[in-house]
Amino acid sequence: DVDPEAVEVCEAALALWASRAGVWREAGDHLVVADTLHDGKDAFPARAGGFDAVVGNPPFQSQLQASTSRGPDASGRLRRRWGADAGPYADSAAYFLLAALELCADGGRAMLLQPQSVLVTADVAPIRAAALRRAGLLGLWVGDGRSFEASVRVCAPLLEAGEAQPDRVRRWWGPDVEPIDPCDPVDGDQWGSLVADLVGAPPVASAPGEPIGTSCEATAGFRDEFYALTAKVTDAARGPHPELITVGMIDPLRSRWGAGTFRIAGSRHSHPRVDLDAVAQDSPKVAAWARRLLRPKVLVATQTPTIEVIADEAGVLVPCTPVIAVLPAPDRLWHVAAALTSPVASAHALNATAGAALSAGTIKLSARQLLALPAPVDSGAWDDGAALARVASRAHEPVEWRRNLLELGRVMCRAHGVDPDDGLLGWWAERLPAWR
Repeated sequence: DVDPEAVEVCEAALALWASRAGVWREAGDHLVVADTLHDGKDAFPARAGGFDAVVGNPPFQSQLQASTSRGPDASGRLRRRWGADAGPYADSAAYFLLAALELCADGGRAMLLQPQSVLVTADVAPIRAAALRRAGLLGLWVGDGRSFEASVRVCAPLLEAGEAQPDRVRRWWGPDVEPIDPCDPVDGDQWGSLVADLVGAPPVASAPGEPIGTSCEATAGFRDEFYALTAKVTDAARGPHPELITVGMIDPLRSRWGAGTFRIAGSRHSHPRVDLDAVAQDSPKVAAWARRLLRPKVLVATQTPTIEVIADEAGVLVPCTPVIAVLPAPDRLWHVAAALTSPVASAHALNATAGAALSAGTIKLSARQLLALPAPVDSGAWDDGAALARVASRAHEPVEWRRNLLELGRVMCRAHGVDPDDGLLGWWAERLPAWR
């Protein structure tokens, strides 16, 4: 531990525990004041050959929270130290997996508690890949939300240093460590399959197609964009400033801007607009970023049961973090909207990112993950889906809106080479929100 007092308390506790069995000895070099993430095996010179087992509960340090975030220099040191080019939003807990494997002898096993998001988030992908270059992933324990008092959902991968990947990955569930069905081995940095079925993700085998990202790009703001934009929000049904769109305003192919009251940075707004001239005075880079997005685009919500998008045909909306902006060619706007709205896209997304969202069974995609989703392979059906997406977006009544969405879902299943009656369409329809 980095805290000398914590190590002293641990030494005293171990001495008292051992004394009950009549054992009197000092801990010696078994307890070390050191920084595991930077010192690694150098902290244990007496165990140069490594340990048989490394277990623990490393600190969870979400990089989206100011109290636990690292600076760019600290992130750079960790990437260099562990040979994993992880993104800046990788939770520190993930790096401890690599530290634990370094401490293991060949054949030694490591099992550390992790936030479930570590299994699927894009920024952690290089760490997952590095772990599998050094160890086999033998199993996974998954928390059920009752195992710890903390609100974050947790898991614990079981890794064996130096081993090849097994034919099947064992799994356990909940505080009683109940065995559940094993699953297929993971592939490189894609570990979402370990928990996908546990959050209701259906199996999906669509015809292989090019990634959606081959024909468009995507971007999303982060902390800087959020605070700069929300500091300059006005509320006006009409006015010269562009509309600000939040996740809560996006339903499938329907913008709720002006249709309710929404909380933005602690204040409530019905018709939020952002004054980009005022933003430019304090944050010129953010203002320039927002102005580049004033073009036709598709806006994608996160933390939703299905992928929910709206098409900004006029190019007048500004996305508020964490809304993702997808920028297709102008003549492909409705095609991209239809492809992302499809049941196939939602099924692929939930299988790939299960565990990343705040609620089990909801979808949280990064811009990079969204662009990796497969595009439809049947161009004729895709054309039909694009036309239906446009029609659904213009619906003024809930029955009309839902009818067109369901027909869109059916057509887009066919566009992906999937039989809509095999259960995927029904799964998706059950997750669609009601008209609000």
